[in-house]
This record gives sequence, C-alpha cells and structure tokens, in this order.
Amino acid sequence: MFYENKTYVFCLKIISQNLISGNFHHYRCDPQLRSPNLISGNFHRCYPQIFLVGTSTKDMVLQVLATCCYSLQRCIFLLDGSGIILDRETAEESSEMLLLHIKAYSWLAAYFYKLRIMVFRIRPKLHYIYHQAVQLREWRINMSVFATWSDESFLGKIKLVGTACHGKTMTSRVFQRYLLRLALLVHRHNQLDESIG
Repeated sequence: MFYENKTYVFCLKIISQNLISGNFHHYRCDPQLRSPNLISGNFHRCYPQIFLVGTSTKDMVLQVLATCCYSLQRCIFLLDGSGIILDRETAEESSEMLLLHIKAYSWLAAYFYKLRIMVFRIRPKLHYIYHQAVQLREWRINMSVFATWSDESFLGKIKLVGTACHGKTMTSRVFQRYLLRLALLVHRHNQLDESIG
C-alpha cells in the first residue's frame, strides 16, 4: 500500500518537522503561526508558494492533506499508547502534532475557499483542538482516557434505528426495536453459554 512505503513516511516526517519548526523556506507566513489567529480567520496570511520543488499544485494539496492526516493519526497513536499522565516528550510531540494538524487543515481550508469549494470548513471544533494541544503541553494529562467513544457509538446506533422508522411512530418504534436488539443480544449470549458449558 502507498502509505506503507518507507520513503513516503520519511518524506511525511520531514514535511511535518519543517512545518513544526517553521523552517519551511517556501512558505510566506504570519510569524505568529502558533497563535489562535491562525484558527480564527487570519490563516489566509499563510500559504505556500511552492511546497516542494518540481511538484504540481495537485501534488502540493495531496502532501498537505497527507500531513494533516498523518499528524492527527500520530497524536492519537501517542495518546493511545500512554497512561493518564504523559511524560514530557510524549506531551510535547502530541501537542506539536495537533498544532500541525490545525495548520495543515487551515491551509487546506484557505486553499479550497479561494477556489470557492467549501470542503474544509473551519468550525469551533478546530478551535477546541487548539486548546487541547495547549493543555496537552501544559498539563500533560492524556485526554483520550476521558473519551466517550462507547457513548457516541450508542447514540449512533439509536440514530440508525430512529431513521429507519416512520416519523409518526418513531418514538415507540425506537424503543421497540432497541428492546428487540437487546433480546437478540441476550439470546445469543445464552446460546454461547450453553455451547461452552
């Protein structure tokens, strides 16, 4: 697969390090890249003239998109492999990866906004991620420990049941179908117990 290519991963790390350190000579940037102004609307002051020598605009966008995805995935990987209190190096790298994700996402939003394609929209959640990055560095508390993945999954399942029902009978049908699913779950569990026991 393309992402398993060692050269590609190495290039992603080089691009990420250059974006983090601000040593990207092909960027004309607002000197306050780490400020919330990047998120609040002044991100249009930071755009690349040339991302890498000899690359087309399409390749440049793909590289920024890959950096955006890689940095978020790297942060999640670091947090998932750590305890509730992060060591200083992990907290710093996680924070830098989240900030890099914000920078890359903001660049993509500005690029596509100029083309009048509303794909990467800046929402309040991006500002929240900025505060999470700052808190990761300062407090060194693993925020993934407090995640509510199971609650969100439950709400998603209820929504799927609700959208399959007619609007007039939705309330009663959601409860009926949910109870039916619970009954099937209990029945399967009992069958499994009988087959093992």
